[in-house]
Amino acid sequence: MLFVDDDERVLRAIRRLMQRTQPGWRGEYEDSPRVALSRIDSEHFDVVVTDMHMPVIDGAQLLSQVQARHPEIVRVVLSGDPSAADIFRCVPVAHQFLTKPFEALDFTTTLDRALELREVLQAPELQALVAGDNSVPSAPRAFLELNEALADSEVSMAEVAEVLSRDVGMTARVMQMAGSAFFSVPRTLRSVEAVAAYLGLQTLRALVLSAEVFELFKPDPRLRNFSVSALERHSLVTARLAQRMMHGTGQEDSALLAAMLHDVGLLVLASRDPVGLSEAVEFSNEEDIPLHVAERRLRGAHHGEIGAYLLGLWGLPLEIIEAVRRHHDAPDPGGAEQGRLGLAAAVYFANNLADEGGAASREAQRQSAKDAGEPYLRRAGLGRSAHDWEEFAQRLSG
Repeated sequence: MLFVDDDERVLRAIRRLMQRTQPGWRGEYEDSPRVALSRIDSEHFDVVVTDMHMPVIDGAQLLSQVQARHPEIVRVVLSGDPSAADIFRCVPVAHQFLTKPFEALDFTTTLDRALELREVLQAPELQALVAGDNSVPSAPRAFLELNEALADSEVSMAEVAEVLSRDVGMTARVMQMAGSAFFSVPRTLRSVEAVAAYLGLQTLRALVLSAEVFELFKPDPRLRNFSVSALERHSLVTARLAQRMMHGTGQEDSALLAAMLHDVGLLVLASRDPVGLSEAVEFSNEEDIPLHVAERRLRGAHHGEIGAYLLGLWGLPLEIIEAVRRHHDAPDPGGAEQGRLGLAAAVYFANNLADEGGAASREAQRQSAKDAGEPYLRRAGLGRSAHDWEEFAQRLSG
């Protein structure tokens, strides 16, 4: 890790904290952004943490250079009392944002998460694929602003609506999703404020991020045999299923968000590697194997891992990252506890029951998941049989 700050006192404090709490991590420290850039070009770093306000080259400029030269490096901004302008400048280039003064646990947890990202995707070409574009993959702006608003326990629905109204196109997409059959918002509710009050702020947060993700990763025109509208519909069905499965656990909101984003890796590929994704789809059809298996054989990783890497860069909770990463991995049959279904297991079962499209391999996989899920779901205390859940999925799908 490379820490960059023109205040030597801050660097000394970080060095002491690292030595005290994380002796196994290798930290390097520079008070000159120019020297830091030179070292980044000649040495290997997994993470760069930089102060925002520095003379000549500030943090946003430094990270912009790091992004252009070494997009696989995780980029973190450290700033005291950042202004809205600072945040907006960092959105395109910083993966995560820390404020000064910081709590030791928050600081080390953020860096630990950054290092864990390297375990999700080991292939440098895939890291660069996710992390290279100047407009992404920093967390979408409306999502960041909404998170900031929700951090205030006294925030009003009117204030939330005001945040969202700054992006007319995104607001229209959220209202369209909320008005679909999946969420059953009454047609009489025509304002963002009313919809937010009906759905709840965390559901609205999930819709905002999902809407922005589909807007950020526009499919490349060269893409063949792939429907974004079908993917969005599948994601919505999966989300409602997973949310229902987790009812009463306190993880309903996490299940909704994880399931809505479980195929975000496909969107990344549709936008950035359309030829490779088309080849994987064709290989899947020719060999009669699931798409994620075809991806694994062709590129060594599948879209679940790519999506997990992206969400990790955005700082989403690790339980959501893991659910996205493992949404094609059958849960351990002995892992279900009476009355409790794990988040990753819920997304896995919901994804299979939502039925992605009718290929024989997918149908066989879905049947296998249903057979395996029958005892698992019963042990988890959900009550419904796998067949009942399948019927519910079919009703959602229309």
